[in-house]
This record gives sequence, structure tokens and C-alpha cells, in this order.
Amino acid sequence: YDKNKEDANRKKHGYSLESAVHFFTRLLLPVPQPPLITRDASTAGEQRHEHMTVDDQGKVVFLVTTMRADETVRVISLRRAHPDERDAFMSLTDFTDVGHA
Repeated sequence: YDKNKEDANRKKHGYSLESAVHFFTRLLLPVPQPPLITRDASTAGEQRHEHMTVDDQGKVVFLVTTMRADETVRVISLRRAHPDERDAFMSLTDFTDVGHA
């Protein structure tokens, strides 16, 4: 991630882009994990992926990543999912967002 984008994302959304690494790393652990949904969101100019999963407080979060030639994965944005995104995530996974109420 871009260090300037890190500061802006933390101020605007309350999440560190670096913490996105946690969501992907926990997929490798041999214990039950919250669901992760990924979809292609590529544009003509850049390949992107949108992901939704659950943070450590049980809230649904929305991440955007891309691939860059000099990096494995670049985190572009990490934020709390909007209500319509949370609803879609919950309907696809049967998960209940503890912060939804």
C-alpha cells in the first residue's frame, strides 16, 4: 500500500491498510474463519478485486486490492461495508454483522 494512502484511509475509515494482511493471512490458519467473498472489479486500466469479510469485532469490511508488477498484492482501500454491501454479504454467507443493528 501507499504510505500516504495509509494515513488517508486510517483517518477516513478507521482502518489501517496494513491490517488487511491479517484478513488474508488468517485464511491459511487451520481453524474456522469468517467467510471471505471476492469478486472481480477490473477496469480497462487496472485489474482490481473487491473482497468482503469480517473484522475482529465481527463487523463486515470491504477491501479493494490490485496486482502490481513490483508487488504481490496492493491494498487500495479497507473500510466498513456499506449497508447494502453488508446485506449482500450476510445473504450470501448467513453471517450476522454484530455492528449491523
